[in-house]
Amino acid sequence: MPVTTREEGAMAMGARPWPAGDIAEVALLLPSSQVEALERAASRHGITVGHLLRLMVRLHLELDEVNAPAKAGS
Repeated sequence: MPVTTREEGAMAMGARPWPAGDIAEVALLLPSSQVEALERAASRHGITVGHLLRLMVRLHLELDEVNAPAKAGS
């Protein structure tokens, strides 16, 4: 049976879908050069590294949603 929703996909991979509004802590291992670059970029924008990372994740996911129909038709 094909997977049709994100929740079904998450369950198929053994993950539980997160209820709206939940927050998860994500550990991230980065080389110090990337951490320093993130700190400089966040500082330039007057935001924290955490805020910058959340913006980057949201933008990537939004772009993925926009491109999803094109990928499915390939």
